Amino acid sequence: MVEIGTLAATVIERHNFHIRAVIIDFLGKFGKKSGAIIMELRCIWVRFSIWILGKYCIYKKGESCPLKLLPGDVKWDDEDKNNQNKKTGTLPDGIYDADTVIEYCCSTSGDANVPISLPTLKPFFLLAYGSPQCQQVQWAVTSNEWIRFDTEDRGNLDHERGAYPYGAGIRDHNITYCYYQGDRLF
Repeated sequence: MVEIGTLAATVIERHNFHIRAVIIDFLGKFGKKSGAIIMELRCIWVRFSIWILGKYCIYKKGESCPLKLLPGDVKWDDEDKNNQNKKTGTLPDGIYDADTVIEYCCSTSGDANVPISLPTLKPFFLLAYGSPQCQQVQWAVTSNEWIRFDTEDRGNLDHERGAYPYGAGIRDHNITYCYYQGDRLF
């Protein structure tokens, strides 16, 4: 199932991300509007009862994390002045108002170098856990991408709790995304 959600936030500034053009097309649209960056996310919610051990995070959607994945969240203390946060559509579990909290489910007890098996017919993202190294996935090539979020400068209340993607907690949250494309047809 593909659901589209739009998150307009004042937290991303120019030159604070590294995502190749082909991936931007997959992610959706990055657009600038009155000082805010609008990020349209096309989320594909995949339900597995058990996810494979590794080192990665996924967005949380639903009552609880799948078996063997640990919950966590990241809070963005978004800019207080000229805050233009908006949301529409289906987004990951969290809080989307003057500040943003996004919930995650993370696999923390595996080895990123040991390939895991996931469907690779369509491109997808995982978020790196524990280091900027992307989890290896059988029959897929990966590229390491990142977005640095520029959050509130004064009295910043960014925080992380539980299991969360690599880069949260680094000044202004610098989240590492791993983009996967299948390298063969079955």
